[in-house]
Amino acid sequence: MSLHVILWGLFVFTTAKDQDRSGICNVSWANNQMRLGCCLDFQLVDGNCKPCIGRHGPNCSLHCDFGFFGFGCRQLCNCSDRQGCDRHTGCFEELGVKSSSDNPT
Repeated sequence: MSLHVILWGLFVFTTAKDQDRSGICNVSWANNQMRLGCCLDFQLVDGNCKPCIGRHGPNCSLHCDFGFFGFGCRQLCNCSDRQGCDRHTGCFEELGVKSSSDNPT
């Protein structure tokens, strides 16, 4: 049995078990090299499928719509009137907006 077949079997077993974390949806061979195909909301970076943060779609091609953030834009910002929504991290305090705790009594 060739080394390629053994490695292929090990790789398929490992990725099938961890596919939701790895972001790998398909594997192909070209010119004796393994090529990875990333799942939706992942992109290939330095030979690994990395999650889209603040973006979504094939190869992270789309920005999050307003009010959504995080991996694949799956999280909804639930911000106060004094906060903005960052597409990467969620709610943040907007500069120049004073909260009631900033006012002396």
